[in-house]
Amino acid sequence: MHIQSFYHSASLKTQEAFKSLQKTLYNGMQILSGQGKAPAKAPNVRPEIIVLREPGATWGELFTGSEDISQLAV
Repeated sequence: MHIQSFYHSASLKTQEAFKSLQKTLYNGMQILSGQGKAPAKAPNVRPEIIVLREPGATWGELFTGSEDISQLAV
């Protein structure tokens, strides 16, 4: 009985996560198509853009610090 309860709980959490993702994607598509409204931007916040310098570079290299961060374009 305990195992069924665990699986049921996990299933509900998965369904909630999927519905949240669906909503986020739908809202994003509405914004991109010009039919929705983008959320207000927080003051003094700028999006960070990370560019890998070499075509063969990986995100793993970026996060392990094997590439000098001063060379990254922002």
